[in-house]
Amino acid sequence: MMGKNLSSRSEFGRGLVICLVKFAEHFENDMGGRRLNIIGKWVHETEENRKNMLSPNPKDNLYYGFPYMGNIKFFKEMSDKVYKGNYKKALSNQIELFMNGASDHLYDIEVPKGKGWDKIRKMVDRLQNKSLKIGHGFTDKIWTLKDLRELMELTREIGLEIDKKLGIKADMGEH
Repeated sequence: MMGKNLSSRSEFGRGLVICLVKFAEHFENDMGGRRLNIIGKWVHETEENRKNMLSPNPKDNLYYGFPYMGNIKFFKEMSDKVYKGNYKKALSNQIELFMNGASDHLYDIEVPKGKGWDKIRKMVDRLQNKSLKIGHGFTDKIWTLKDLRELMELTREIGLEIDKKLGIKADMGEH
């Protein structure tokens, strides 16, 4: 599935590390990964807590701040209209839309040839296949934040394996 059209300039990046970086950047932007995590927390709250969060004066422990509360309100309104209040299905749709943009960076990802790169190649194939399945597969599967966390963790693991391959004693760190 790895792109090989090297004669033209890639719209989303080409290479190994740059494609991983561009993919991972989506998880940290406010419109993508952060917003989905806040919406996911709301989806998994009790009905009472959900109502409290959307009230004019939510409890401090249920107030996520600006702009996230607006995102939650918009998500609820959209979910009630389009998904008849099926918030897990609505969240899954938002995950698909998010991965549609993030996974574009994996089309032209390329792992160097050679036996020493086999482990990294297999990991990249897993990342690429699942990401593209979520973002471009149009399945009826319900995707969850767990799926996103698995993809981000796999991206980190690939980064560590690249460092090891380069002879760097890497450390993931605590944060």
